[in-house]
Amino acid sequence: MVFRKPTKKQLRLAIDERGVAKDLYLSAALKCDSNLGANEGHFDEIVVPGDEDWLACFPESVYSFKKYKKSTPLPRKHRNTLYIQPFGSFEPENSPDIEDIRRYAEIYFQMPTKLLTPMGLFETKKRTQMIMGDTTVGCRKDHTGDVQLLVSDLLHILVDNRPSDAHCVMGLTMCDLYPGKEWNFVFGAASAAKRVGVFSFARYSPLFYEDSASLDNQDRQLMLRRSISVMVHETGHMMGLPHCVYFQCMMNGANSLEESDRQPAYACPACLRKLQYHLSFDARKRYSELLDFYEEKQLQDEFNWLQQRIAYIESLIN
Repeated sequence: MVFRKPTKKQLRLAIDERGVAKDLYLSAALKCDSNLGANEGHFDEIVVPGDEDWLACFPESVYSFKKYKKSTPLPRKHRNTLYIQPFGSFEPENSPDIEDIRRYAEIYFQMPTKLLTPMGLFETKKRTQMIMGDTTVGCRKDHTGDVQLLVSDLLHILVDNRPSDAHCVMGLTMCDLYPGKEWNFVFGAASAAKRVGVFSFARYSPLFYEDSASLDNQDRQLMLRRSISVMVHETGHMMGLPHCVYFQCMMNGANSLEESDRQPAYACPACLRKLQYHLSFDARKRYSELLDFYEEKQLQDEFNWLQQRIAYIESLIN
């Protein structure tokens, strides 16, 4: 099977602006060029994948808004909080600031987001097991001798300890992950049905292949950009969003760190439509708060894009 770019009709069905006409700001935020080209330079269409890119290996198909509504139940009213569960240690000199991750999640998804007490990781006498909380986790050593954790065991821990008011729970770790013996590693995994996901920041660190013990300012900014990107991507999956095949988007699949780095931080119109339907957030408030975060953290590319996009939206409604 070969990946085929979406048609104009398929894009219209993915966005499906019906039902948002009364929300002028959201309606404007969903505008994109009808021929799938860039809209005022804001959205780049999906590129033809290279031989090793995600869509070349997994040629996914379109996913209409109607199909999303049918397959993804709206969250129950009492499930109104996102939770972040740290696994293992996050040393300040070589890890992202977990509070920054929490704040960004709260802004991006417009939902209260809380940090759970970190679960420590302890060795056992068995080389293939470690202790996490009050249970055991499968593990192994990679070719450098660093520990990798079995991702399915972490997902089970999240399900077993999920708070009753959780919309979903995100597990974060600086340990590398693997899904099975036939895989070298995996960046993360998520289950929409069980409302849990876990992802590792290990390979997103500029120090992963380096001998340096601490991040400099440039490294730290790159680490933050990568960390918030994988967090919103995997959390999007927990909210029923499939991989995006319409535009360059935060929900594109990635087979490598290089491919992941090419993806933008924003949701394209097709994914924004699904996300806003699921969470019922105020699109104007969300964009404004995201802009403030990007400015504070000096994420200049993200700030510039969103500033231009907001100006374009305002020009449509004023």
